[in-house]
Amino acid sequence: MNKLHLKQLAVDWKESGIVGLISDHKEATDGSVFTYFAYTYKKIGRSFLITPPLSPFGYESVPQGSEAALHQFLDFLDKNHSKSYIHIVLNADSQSKSVLKDRGFETSEKPNFTLDLSAHLDDIKRGLSSTRKRQINKSERELTLVTDSNRDQIFDLFRDTYRKNGLSIPEVFFEKLESRETGHEQILSAVYQGENLLAANLCVKSGDVAYYLLGGVNAKFKMAHPGTYSLWTCILAAREMGAKNFDFCGSAVPGIARFFKSFGAVENRYLEIKKGHKGVDFVKKMKSKFVN
Repeated sequence: MNKLHLKQLAVDWKESGIVGLISDHKEATDGSVFTYFAYTYKKIGRSFLITPPLSPFGYESVPQGSEAALHQFLDFLDKNHSKSYIHIVLNADSQSKSVLKDRGFETSEKPNFTLDLSAHLDDIKRGLSSTRKRQINKSERELTLVTDSNRDQIFDLFRDTYRKNGLSIPEVFFEKLESRETGHEQILSAVYQGENLLAANLCVKSGDVAYYLLGGVNAKFKMAHPGTYSLWTCILAAREMGAKNFDFCGSAVPGIARFFKSFGAVENRYLEIKKGHKGVDFVKKMKSKFVN
C-alpha cells in the first residue's frame, strides 16, 4: 500500500483548477480492502476525474483483483462521476477487464517498472546493463556530482525539459516539490561539468518506496551518461535511506521503458481505464492536427 502515500502531492492544487481531492480507504463486502485516490477538476464546463500527475495509479485492492472491491469502487464512480471524463490507472489484474468492459470502460495495459532495493548491493549492480555500467564509470571519472543544492537552477531545468517534450505538468506541482511542501523525504541529484548543469533527477521517499518523479537533461550538451549517473545516484541514496523498492513510475514510450529496464528494473502491468472520453479525445486529435 506504500504507493498510495503519494496522494499528498495532489492536495491544495487550487491554482490548477482542481476542485476536489478523492482519497479513501474502505472495506468491501467480501472483507477485502481497497484504497483509491484521484482528483477532479473542471474544464470547458466538464468535470474530469484523473490519477494525480506522475503518480503510479489511483486505485488498489487488497487482495489485488478482488471483484467485490472493484465493483464497490465502480459503484462509487457511477454515483458521483457518471457525467465525468474518467481516466485512471488501476492496480488491478487483467481478469478485471471483463468487469470493467461490462460497466462501460475501455481498458488498456500500461507498464510500470520497479527495482528491488532489498537485494545485496552487488546483485543490484549486476543488474545494470553493460551500457549503464560504462556510462556510470565514465561519469565518475569526468563529472561532478552535487546533491540537494542549486534548487532554483535544477527546477528550471526540470520545467524546461518537460516543456520541450510537450508534457503538461501544473506549475504548482513543481513549486510544492521545490519548496518541500509535500512532506516527503527528497533525493535531489545533479551532475555538472565545470559550471554547466548537465542533468538532474528528483525522487521522493514515501514509506519504504522511493519514486522517480522528475528528470531533466540540458539539451545544449549531447551526452547520455550524465542522466544515467544522476539517476543511479538517486537509486543508491534511496537504498541508504531505507527504501525497499525503487518505483520508476512507468512509461509506455519504448525508449524510456528500455532505459528503466537497463537498471535491472522489473516490469509490472497496470490497467488504464477510460470512460466518457470520446468527445474529449476527438478535440485533442483535431487540436494536434491543427498545431502540427
